[in-house]
Amino acid sequence: MTRPTTIGALRETGYRSRTVKEELRANLIEALAKKTALFQGIVGFEATVIPQIENAILSGQDIIFLGERGRAGDRRLRDQRRPLRPDLRRLQVPRGERR
Repeated sequence: MTRPTTIGALRETGYRSRTVKEELRANLIEALAKKTALFQGIVGFEATVIPQIENAILSGQDIIFLGERGRAGDRRLRDQRRPLRPDLRRLQVPRGERR
């Protein structure tokens, strides 16, 4: 199967755009099913903070990380930076279709 390279070709495949929250939730469900380590390098939060983050993502809540430097907030955000859909490439958008 070839991947679409234009917006028109993508529309023909029936692709439905999802919000970031929907993508994060789907990725988390997939990672939990595969038992993938979610927040590597963060020690001491396994029983407290990480389950709360997972619950917030699964329920579609907004998340704000507060805390002092060196408390793993930056690392949690960097871990979430993984591509939401690594299999999708950038599409060529004809000039008339740009929004």
